[in-house]
Amino acid sequence: MWKVKKLIKSLMAARGNGTSMISLVIPPKDQVSRVNKMLTDEYGTASNIKSRVNRLSVLGAITSAQQRLKLYSRVPDNGLVLYCGTILTDDGKEKRVNIDFEPFKPINTSLYLCDNKFHTEVSLFPLPRRAPLPLLSLPHAPLSSPSLPPSLPRSPRT
Repeated sequence: MWKVKKLIKSLMAARGNGTSMISLVIPPKDQVSRVNKMLTDEYGTASNIKSRVNRLSVLGAITSAQQRLKLYSRVPDNGLVLYCGTILTDDGKEKRVNIDFEPFKPINTSLYLCDNKFHTEVSLFPLPRRAPLPLLSLPHAPLSSPSLPPSLPRSPRT
């Protein structure tokens, strides 16, 4: 679980050029074929982007998302979260990222966004919070040590 939290934090910090980063959240009841058709329609729309660099980045991200969806015959029980795109590394180089995972709890939200960042808001709320540790109650041992101050009660000897 901590790996997913760390992954989501790194995705929150990632930035890209133009709108080449795709955030895709699929609810459990949705169908992979419907999402794939929607991505095909988006591919046609993205082919009209004037900037050559941005167009190629967006088309590459959509193709990556479609290829990743081919790995699933159906949407998992808790839904599916998919992040694809080209991010800028700290040294200014571009890096292709493809991440998909099933959330810990069911997601009832559908999301498709192309932006210069990944939208992780939806994938943050299903992370379970760490439950507080239970307070342990240890058996009471008789206090017979002479080093205790006289103000503390002593247990009767048996």
